[in-house]
Amino acid sequence: MLSRSFSPFPVLITERLTLRQLHINDEQEIFTLRSDPEINKYLGRQLSNTIDDARKFINNINENINQNESLYWAITLSHQNILVRTICLFAFSNKNDNCKSALNY
Repeated sequence: MLSRSFSPFPVLITERLTLRQLHINDEQEIFTLRSDPEINKYLGRQLSNTIDDARKFINNINENINQNESLYWAITLSHQNILVRTICLFAFSNKNDNCKSALNY
């Protein structure tokens, strides 16, 4: 059985992008992404109705990371610290040595 530990959180940096852990300061951008009906049309998730929904989502995501159940990166432009997208790895399978991924808008 493989051992997973997401601590410290793996920050990935390229010339154009930084992938970092989601922070509570990202609540407005997360709310914007998760409350837009057009963005969420094909994602099968419930829309966020309040900024508190976004905060709860961020806290849930970070709890999953703390429990080594998933990785969820905030994608920012390297010269700015503004979230533009997110990407996650989840449903890790030790048996099959794989996981699922999702790029979120």
